[in-house]
Amino acid sequence: SSPITDLESSLLYGYIKYRDGNNDKDIAADVKLNHKLSDFTEMSLKYKYGIEGTVNSDYLRYYVNSFSFNLKHKFVSRLTADFSASYERDLYRKRDLLIASSSIDDKTRDRYTLGLGLSYSLTKWASLGAAYSRSDINSEFADETYSDNKYSCNFKMTF
Repeated sequence: SSPITDLESSLLYGYIKYRDGNNDKDIAADVKLNHKLSDFTEMSLKYKYGIEGTVNSDYLRYYVNSFSFNLKHKFVSRLTADFSASYERDLYRKRDLLIASSSIDDKTRDRYTLGLGLSYSLTKWASLGAAYSRSDINSEFADETYSDNKYSCNFKMTF
């Protein structure tokens, strides 16, 4: 079949009220480009920009930018492989400088992630999967630079 391309976008708003009286507000917008390269291979690119109110001691997460790439390939009728890569940057602004718009005390946190996965379709509505991802986080906050390895197995049902 011929290549098919579509464009998705979304606007998200979230609000969380914690027991201690603090609040988080998240406003985000994203745009995603999906491209079907062949009957067996699909690719997507996604960009997200958000203003998110997550608190880190004296700092407020002022915005987040993220870019992601995903590639899926179906090897046989039931076996699909998935590769993903993403980059995310959070900007934290000192709470008392939010109104002054000074960037002298801004801090950042960068996250780089690579992932691999396999899924096997048992039926049209059920599948088994396994995945691995590695994230490297570089932060200007003390003790917040680390690497994260995640392994997962899943059973998925679609209704």
